Amino acid sequence: RKGMQKIKVFFIIIAIIFLIGTAGLTAQSMEIIDDLLESKIADFGASVYMIAVGSGIADESVSISEAVNIISEKKWNKSGKKADDPITIGEMSFITMKALKMHGGLMYMLMPSGRYAVREFTYLGLIEDRAHPGDEMKGSDVLNILSQAIAMTEAE
Repeated sequence: RKGMQKIKVFFIIIAIIFLIGTAGLTAQSMEIIDDLLESKIADFGASVYMIAVGSGIADESVSISEAVNIISEKKWNKSGKKADDPITIGEMSFITMKALKMHGGLMYMLMPSGRYAVREFTYLGLIEDRAHPGDEMKGSDVLNILSQAIAMTEAE
């Protein structure tokens, strides 16, 4: 079981390095990835940092607080979360869809929100059917979903 977890973590890290598209990730980025992989509950700041950098809306040299500000200025931080608050599946899905310019289904187009972003990600197979928009996330899940969403948008 532990060996399988290490393999999964290894592939997540490789996917993120590949998807971010940089040969030399900064020490800051690697530290954030390490922190997320170790966290049982992902924090908002590290999660939106990875979304912002992974989507290309921010350079990896930005701080976590700058990444939160970028997301907030775009009005994607609907609940006014601070960097050290936990992120929910709904928030992560919504911000990822916005950052990657993903088009959702009819309900998402009519009422873009975490609820319908979760439904879209469930439909796409990025998250489980039982996911509720208010559920908190593990850091490894944030990285896994983000890397899959980036791969999906790059394949289009």
